[in-house]
Amino acid sequence: MRKYQRALETFDQAAAPADYLRSAALYQEILDRGVVSGALLYNQGNAFMRAGQRGRAIACYRQALAYRPRDAQVRANLQLALGPGVSLQPPRMLLDYVFFWQDWISYPGKVQATAGLASAAFTLGILALVVSPRRWFRRAPCRPAW
Repeated sequence: MRKYQRALETFDQAAAPADYLRSAALYQEILDRGVVSGALLYNQGNAFMRAGQRGRAIACYRQALAYRPRDAQVRANLQLALGPGVSLQPPRMLLDYVFFWQDWISYPGKVQATAGLASAAFTLGILALVVSPRRWFRRAPCRPAW
């Protein structure tokens, strides 16, 4: 937490590109410790952008989008870093039409959904082992309708 505060203060007090690079380095130290969040990557991208390193800023903004897919500020800064005439959206493939919802959910949300579906499949599998299959395929008596 202290390192994050120091990174914010370094960014706020920066007067030269080297100061912004110091702030980005502090964010990188936090990331190297295993703390990853969209806000942290977004702030690191801002520091790189102010330091004049657009490529690194674009990389940070793209990573931040994975954690904050609906964040308008991340998208706006990424568009600014990419420059005019460059689209955020690559050409759409067939799977993009099928999985249109994938950008609506963040990585942690996808992990939670996958875990929920896996546990439901496991529960149904155990239930199939316990319940006799003969009950599933028991036929109703056939009587003529006339």
